[in-house]
Formats: sequence, C-alpha cells, structure tokens
Amino acid sequence: LVRLYAEGSFNYDPSNYLSTKDYSTPTYSLDELFVDTHINEKVFFRLGKQRIRWGVGYWYQPSDVLSLSAIDPDDPTAARDGPFAFKADMPMGLNHLMVYMVPPVSESAASSSIATKYDLVVNGWELSFGGYGRADMLARPRAIFSFTGAIGPFDVYGENVLLYGSDRIYVRESSTTPGTYEAYRQENSLFFQSTLGIKYSASKSS
Repeated sequence: LVRLYAEGSFNYDPSNYLSTKDYSTPTYSLDELFVDTHINEKVFFRLGKQRIRWGVGYWYQPSDVLSLSAIDPDDPTAARDGPFAFKADMPMGLNHLMVYMVPPVSESAASSSIATKYDLVVNGWELSFGGYGRADMLARPRAIFSFTGAIGPFDVYGENVLLYGSDRIYVRESSTTPGTYEAYRQENSLFFQSTLGIKYSASKSS
C-alpha cells in the first residue's frame, strides 16, 4: 500500500486593490508532499517534504532540530516548515522508534544529517530519547531528552539538550591585529539547553 499526500496554501488579498488600485500578487507555498508505505504494518516509511516537530515546549523547543523555520512568538502552535527527508518509524506497542535522514541541502554531501528518537511510555509519562548529527558539523551533534506527564491537575513538560560545541558564531577582538574583530566557534565544549513548563487545567461540573 502506497499513499501520496500533498498540502499547500494559496493567499490572495483582493482588498488591496481598493487602497492601492493595484492587484496584489498571489502567494503560493507547498507545505508537504510525501509518499507513505510500510512493511506488513510493522515498519512505516515516508519520503518527501514533511513537517517534523520534535519537542514539547511552547515558545522554545531546543529539541526541535529538524524544522526549517523558527517558532512564531505570536502563534507558537502554528505549523512550521519542514525538510525533504526519509523517515522510518517502527511502533512497539505504545512505544516507537523513529529515524530521519535528511539529504544534502547544498552541493556538498557533507551537509546531510540524521536524527533518531525513541518514545517510551512509563506509568502515564512519555519519555523521549534522541540524537542528532550533521556530517559537516555546522549544526553540532546533540543528545536529547524530553518528557511529558501529569501530576494531579498539572501537566508537566520539559526538554533537555546536550550539545558538543555551540551552533552560534561568536565575535572577539583579534589577538594579532588590535582594534579589529574576528569570528570564532566554540567546538570542543559542552553546552546545555533546557525548557520546563507546567500547565494547569480544571473541569467545572454543573
């Protein structure tokens, strides 16, 4: 069984003509286009452009390493652009293992990346363990752990990411040419990113 899925959007604002006397240019976007298949409904595969959202945070998701666009602070739950990737998904009861392979995004094969995540359900809590690496190391390798669960009426969630090196580019004054600055990366240090949150929900009976 093979399934083809496509999703896109079309935006056009005809009211622009009333104020500018000029028709606005329509905008189009291809949000997703992928093919699904499986082997005996035990291992599932997906190939194509797809949205991939990792993480349980709201405004900040350090474990979402595959989305191509940043979180919109005015609409943090909005869908985000995803890459062209190959996905293998193996369910194991309530748990499942996922592996993503993203082909090179430039002419160099060194820009390819791989990410894996294992979701484990334990006593009503979902625990996720993952890892990410990119061949050219421009995005630093990282280990990922996230969790969601409930304590009474409180929903608790968190994400924790350990990076070997920083993705950021820093600037410092040159040691050889005073008055000038140079860019550098911190590639041999450990960095930690984390977000924690609690949500409260209550039902009112009449």
